[in-house]
Amino acid sequence: MRAFLIKILKAGVPVALLSAAVGYGLASLAGPFADAQAAQAQVPGELPSSVMKVRLPLLMAGACLAAVAAWEALGALVRSRRAAPATTPVPKVQGPSASGMDAEVEALLNQILAQTEREARPQTPSAADPAEVGAPRSLSTTH
Repeated sequence: MRAFLIKILKAGVPVALLSAAVGYGLASLAGPFADAQAAQAQVPGELPSSVMKVRLPLLMAGACLAAVAAWEALGALVRSRRAAPATTPVPKVQGPSASGMDAEVEALLNQILAQTEREARPQTPSAADPAEVGAPRSLSTTH
């Protein structure tokens, strides 16, 4: 329960502060119009703009905090209803080597790897024939 409340506070407080700031801005914009209406109607007491600058931000912050709490509660309800993943043990292979493979499989893989490395090496000419290796040719034109 404590983690749930902390999660609501972490998500709700920034949203509530932002909505309170927006509410204060809206009350500041609407204040002169409300004051003009109150002056025409000759309503005694505080000016409506001063009351709106307190009530509107508090109302918006409270409403946003309640909305975030409802959203988090709904998310917790959905997460709790999901089925937990099955935890079936994985069967072990008989006689694994250090790398986790059977010795026969590992030997076959090493054999295939060695064969592909041999095929991938460039073909070098044999050392017995110096003409193929790139020995300098004789400068004489007669043989």
